[in-house]
Amino acid sequence: MVVQQVVDALAGTGLSLPAAASATGDDGVAPTPTTVGARVIFGRDEGDFAFLSGPGQPWPFVAVMDDALLQAMRNGQMALMKHLGFEEDWVQERVDGGTRFKLCVFNLAECGECVSPTWDGLRGFVQAKWPAACAAKLEPHVATMSAMPMEQLFELARGVERVDEETYARVRCPEEYATRGLDTLREARAFLRHTLKCTELFTGTGYTCLPDRRRGSREFLVPRSAVADLPSHCFIDLDP
Repeated sequence: MVVQQVVDALAGTGLSLPAAASATGDDGVAPTPTTVGARVIFGRDEGDFAFLSGPGQPWPFVAVMDDALLQAMRNGQMALMKHLGFEEDWVQERVDGGTRFKLCVFNLAECGECVSPTWDGLRGFVQAKWPAACAAKLEPHVATMSAMPMEQLFELARGVERVDEETYARVRCPEEYATRGLDTLREARAFLRHTLKCTELFTGTGYTCLPDRRRGSREFLVPRSAVADLPSHCFIDLDP
């Protein structure tokens, strides 16, 4: 069972699941010094597991090991994957192709900075980290998306899951979006998808969203870190 593997892996790190499971508040405050984060990393070679994310994702999403995530673990590895936003067909296709999956568990505080990915949190993040022109262009569209019904928001996201090369060139990074991005709602959502990796199930609530639309676990954006720089980290091999 994955839960027992996590318990065993955390032994001696100073972290524990009961402390993590209590970090389930709705206030969006920063994680505590004992908040356990979880992220699934995948690849074929050991080097693929050296960082929390690939170079194209400088701010990966990390879920809090809360009660909802623990329950998903108890329901099996695929339930865990779905809870973290993976689609079963996508996972199976990659497993068949030789991709390996690992659950990386660590102290969130070791990441140095954690951003709650609510719509307001994204506004503050973009204003603080990216060019002013990028923030100014994105702001009215974030306001629109934050007020959209969930299914309408998902439909918008599905429309930018794959974009043509010309569109991708405009939304692939903050600098390109600031100078070349079209000032449209669709382009803003494409920017969030292909720069911040906000998938179709991103809702701006600060929580993961399950395929059946139920709310999942609290999550944070953290800087891309080398796993070796997270002293408490441990890996659990997954076989979904």
